[in-house]
Amino acid sequence: MSNKAERGPLVNSASRTAKEAVAFFDAICRKQNWVFAEVRGQDDIGKDGYLDFTVGDEASGLCVAVQVKGGASYRRKDGYIFRSRSKSKVLWRDSTIPVFGILWDPPNLMYWINLTEYVNRNGVNSPIRMSRENELDGEGITKFLDAAWKAAIGAPAVVALGSDEEPLQTAAVWDCYGLGRRDEKYLVLLRRVMFGLHPVALDFAIEVLNTCSLNMDVFKTSDWMSTEQRQIVRKSFDWTVDEAVTLLGRVNDSENGYFGRTAYFGSCVYWLIVGSEPRGEKFVRLTENAVYRALSEGNLHAAAMGLMLWLYWLQDGAADALHIVLRRHPQLLTHEAVPPLVEAINTFGYFEI
Repeated sequence: MSNKAERGPLVNSASRTAKEAVAFFDAICRKQNWVFAEVRGQDDIGKDGYLDFTVGDEASGLCVAVQVKGGASYRRKDGYIFRSRSKSKVLWRDSTIPVFGILWDPPNLMYWINLTEYVNRNGVNSPIRMSRENELDGEGITKFLDAAWKAAIGAPAVVALGSDEEPLQTAAVWDCYGLGRRDEKYLVLLRRVMFGLHPVALDFAIEVLNTCSLNMDVFKTSDWMSTEQRQIVRKSFDWTVDEAVTLLGRVNDSENGYFGRTAYFGSCVYWLIVGSEPRGEKFVRLTENAVYRALSEGNLHAAAMGLMLWLYWLQDGAADALHIVLRRHPQLLTHEAVPPLVEAINTFGYFEI
């Protein structure tokens, strides 16, 4: 037997440093009473989150995106190099709201740069050089605020939602998330245009809009967005049958039961379809109509996903509804999600997600 102690899993030091950098920046934000919100899919959109500034205890309406990096490897004799991929530089250049780079030099120094301005001025092939003059501390805080105000005033709306390029659409979707926290109209706009987006951007739009749904698993505090604002966004969750079919067709997490509590994306679709009226039959009728519409279009997956929700919400009427739909459309049984559903209803008389 070996006397050597068993080695545990390796820790990714770069990942740890990145998290420490974000934590250091978040601490500065809290000290200044700013609101910083991280986002999912940072690698896809070149942004770690969105920063809302305040005046006293009131939101100022000023919002910028930030990309945070950290570590001694960025140091140079004359300052720092903000290393980044060309893809990220393109996203920063074309971002619909200004993107600022934040660099943590451990243990206690932090610097900033206007990435959108820099890349537009110097091009995507130029290395991004940062000055030690732009320290995020003391008087540097005021300098950073001034730069953010100048950059954000007159910033273009989220016009990249109309782009033909998926990365730009996805970045604009998350910009709606950042801007929508203070002005819900950005999120209402996203709901209005979401079905014209690239499928990848559409999936992100579903996640973003879910933050305003009745899904308590993603409950947001009032300093993120007010209850009244979320209600306004949620009122726009009035889906047509075709839109419901599209939403159902995006669900794909079979390992976690499609709509179960561990199926994050499926739960997003679930709550979007529920909309603003959790008590009533509107969303039940919607999913029933979506099942038959999907079957008429040959969209077996969307039909199966809709069937799961429809029968789950029907409860006592599930057995009769299942018998009718399978008699008319036996091809549903070829989808992997349907046989377990049939077994559950035949055994217990109802289906649980």
